[in-house]
Amino acid sequence: MNSFLKFAIVSLLILTAILSGLFVWWITGERERVHDAVKASAHLADIPDAGYQASTNGNVFTRTYWLDFVCDEAAFQSFIESSPGLKDVVPYHFPFSKDDPVPTTFDQPPDNERESLREHQYFWDTDTPHWNHQKKRTRGKRYEIHIPGEAIHGHLLRDDETGEVSLRVRYS
Repeated sequence: MNSFLKFAIVSLLILTAILSGLFVWWITGERERVHDAVKASAHLADIPDAGYQASTNGNVFTRTYWLDFVCDEAAFQSFIESSPGLKDVVPYHFPFSKDDPVPTTFDQPPDNERESLREHQYFWDTDTPHWNHQKKRTRGKRYEIHIPGEAIHGHLLRDDETGEVSLRVRYS
């Protein structure tokens, strides 16, 4: 009985170590998996900030990916121009100005939604876990993401004053 108890304890310790190692391996690789999934599905270039934050939530049928990073204007413009999914998109601007170009819209939102994008709360609304929701943002851009022929959509928000970028891509 005593040898069986020792065997059970040793086996339990080995199993715990293996499962802990697998868990750590999975968690540490999530950041890169999210980056690769977003890059491939939304047809984007590499994220210009190596310190980006990434997370995901969902199931087999619907999933949301979030990437948040910070970059200067030159790096951001290079990212947009190098991203096939964004380079032809005309963004919404905040605050709205009649001098801004008409934004690219893919599903032609109703007029009230276009008007709402001129309001602070609607424009900056995002469910990204890393985004500071309490901050009063005053100037930025919003690029709508839509991949024709695929059920992939989302948006990219850029705070022009701080360089913060929040990218959300969803499929369903």
